[in-house]
Amino acid sequence: MLAEKIIENILNGEMSEAVNQTEFILYEKMHERLSEMKEYIAMNLYNEGEDKKPDKESGAYKKFYRLALKKFGIQDPKELKTPEEKSKFYNYLDNNWESDAEEATGKEDPTAEEEDAVAAEKEANKKKMVRDNKDEDDDE
Repeated sequence: MLAEKIIENILNGEMSEAVNQTEFILYEKMHERLSEMKEYIAMNLYNEGEDKKPDKESGAYKKFYRLALKKFGIQDPKELKTPEEKSKFYNYLDNNWESDAEEATGKEDPTAEEEDAVAAEKEANKKKMVRDNKDEDDDE
């Protein structure tokens, strides 16, 4: 790993090489963090103006939601005039989509805390996978 090489270079008195390798690691970390921030900002801008909470629903749900709108012949649920039409639309969504929280808890209607916990765990797993893949690349 690169950190071991840095320590080895310091012990061998090769300070300029150790500094170069340290700078390389810092630049990599900065690039990684900036990429995460760009993604976060883009997701928040993309979700701006939508009724649902940002980062709560996946791209698959957005696609499902758009298809449901198309199925009902509307572009926005506000176009539904009667309570029966609205109820039919939202029941369709509820009955035909299983969220990550529903899948993880086995409950048909998980609490907000359970949904938040599942979302946080999913995000943590995603970041861990990215880090693990990066560590594997560094080892090579």
